Amino acid sequence: MSLSNKFTEIFRTLGVRPFLSLALAMLLVILVSVFFFSKLYTSKKELILGVGQKNTLILTSKFETILIPLIELAKISAYKINYLDDHTEGGVSAEVVGKFLTDQNIVYSKNIDESFLGLYAYFNGEFLTGIDWTPDEDYNPLERPWYKKTVAFPKQMVYVDPYLDAYTGSFILTVATTLNDDRNVMAFDIALDKFQTQTERVSKNDGYEHMIVNDDGLVIVHSDIDKVGTIYDISDGRADNVYEYVVSLLHEKNNFNGDVIKYNGKSYVVYSQSIGGCWHVVGIADSDEFFSSLRTVFIVSAITILFALTLVTVVFFNIVYNQRKIEKLNENMVMVAEVYDHMYEISLSENKCMRLCSINASGGSTVLGSDVDDAQNFIVSEMNKLTADVSKGVLTEFVNLKSLPERLLSGKKLILEFLNHDRLWCRARFISSDYHKSIDRDNVLLLIENIDHEKREREKLIYLSETDHLTGILNRGSGEAKIRSLVSDGKFGLYALFDADKFKSVNDNFGHDVGDKVIVAVAESIRKTFRNYDVVMRLGGDEFAVYAVSVTDRETATALMSRLFNSIDRINIKELGDFKINISVGITFFDMSRKSDFESLYREADFAMYESKKTAGNSLTFFDELNFDDVRR
Repeated sequence: MSLSNKFTEIFRTLGVRPFLSLALAMLLVILVSVFFFSKLYTSKKELILGVGQKNTLILTSKFETILIPLIELAKISAYKINYLDDHTEGGVSAEVVGKFLTDQNIVYSKNIDESFLGLYAYFNGEFLTGIDWTPDEDYNPLERPWYKKTVAFPKQMVYVDPYLDAYTGSFILTVATTLNDDRNVMAFDIALDKFQTQTERVSKNDGYEHMIVNDDGLVIVHSDIDKVGTIYDISDGRADNVYEYVVSLLHEKNNFNGDVIKYNGKSYVVYSQSIGGCWHVVGIADSDEFFSSLRTVFIVSAITILFALTLVTVVFFNIVYNQRKIEKLNENMVMVAEVYDHMYEISLSENKCMRLCSINASGGSTVLGSDVDDAQNFIVSEMNKLTADVSKGVLTEFVNLKSLPERLLSGKKLILEFLNHDRLWCRARFISSDYHKSIDRDNVLLLIENIDHEKREREKLIYLSETDHLTGILNRGSGEAKIRSLVSDGKFGLYALFDADKFKSVNDNFGHDVGDKVIVAVAESIRKTFRNYDVVMRLGGDEFAVYAVSVTDRETATALMSRLFNSIDRINIKELGDFKINISVGITFFDMSRKSDFESLYREADFAMYESKKTAGNSLTFFDELNFDDVRR
């Protein structure tokens, strides 16, 4: 019997209905399989795009972490040089500026990434390296690009085209600014090796071309090293390539978030992040080329699995179920930008909770825990295990799920910083997921991350910006700001100005190094005399100021000054020999008897201090309003 006759016989025996059922089942399996692979393709595509976004953010973070603080510190250094120049009779000398640059480089080298190569300057006709480097004899700073470009744009932070260092083989970026005299320039160099290496490695792995470019189109880092130093010029209003086209779009909006652009009939995926208002980290990929191989792989895989699904329908539905669960977890994970130590998914309406991940005491990770019915008690218990006693009260209030919906009305996230049981700073964050259609509107994530290093680095930068680098007490800017705030809030107290007598003769006769020791010793005596919460600052040179809260009578002030004078008398600097350090003090009060402001207090204390200078030795004068009025008349 032929094969066709056998099928005919079977068909007659079983009838039409079983074959129709089988055909309908096969058709259903095919349709479901096509839908499944369509969803899988979309998910995989989003994952690939996410890699480009993630790597753009990584490059942005690394560049921002190093360059932006350096620019701010350079601004502070330029301000200090200008301040010294303004407050030094006849202007500050190149020798003092050179020592200042050297000191700054020592401080910065201990706290800043090794990409920072040091501050240097051209000041009053002298080239000041500020670092252990001796230029060639024919080195003329006036002919160097960093000097020419900077003096052409005075009072601005100028970014000089990157160049290849002949000695190290590294690309160097120079950032410079003019000082008080627009012929004087201070600059610093940054080695771009780290950025370049990181960019090349990232681009090799994710298929994107990454670059760092400024608003003028200057490329300082590119995944293709041959493009470093290129200027994508759009000043003529025309884009000759896709890079110039992207730079032109950056002028219209700072950031791209996986945008698809068209240029010369081709599609490109672009990510970008703006840094400091003028720099941009950009990732570009050819969309069609990027996804063509992906489509082929998924089409072949889909056809293969479709044949298998015709035989194992039950397995297929199990895979669909697991895939949907994984997709839901992926949607939750997209809400976070980093890897968190602890993650919990909470349903507010059902009061249920699931642990997504958690770092245990031994350093291992627990992931995808089971559902917990009483979410409120579970979360409070978890936080009590994690938190130091000093933070338990505020954190317990923060994780109150009953008040959470109302607190989330102001935005989609709530943030609290606290100390954990190891006394490390952490950040707790509630994120509402109600903006995503596929997630219940009452769904929230609780995320815990360790921010100890970040917080301490931030506090270190704040300390550096507020502190006088020589004495360790507050500098003038931060000190005056604190005093203005206290006066504005009506915090009564004593305002005093201090000036070291005959300090110029110390510098002239014993040298500036000894003069610095005198300033440090006087500052330490003042600091020890007053309380930790009093405002103690250095105005500049040998001048200091103090605002002592709640000290509003002459008796208490006299006792304080007596203790200070005793401390000054005990100062022993061997280089001074028999030379005696004395200070002149002027004091005024801000109290209920009169209204005042910071400027008035400063003028009054300054007047009293100069009255003290008329008396030899340590001298104190309280401000007398009658005498002050006589002088003003």
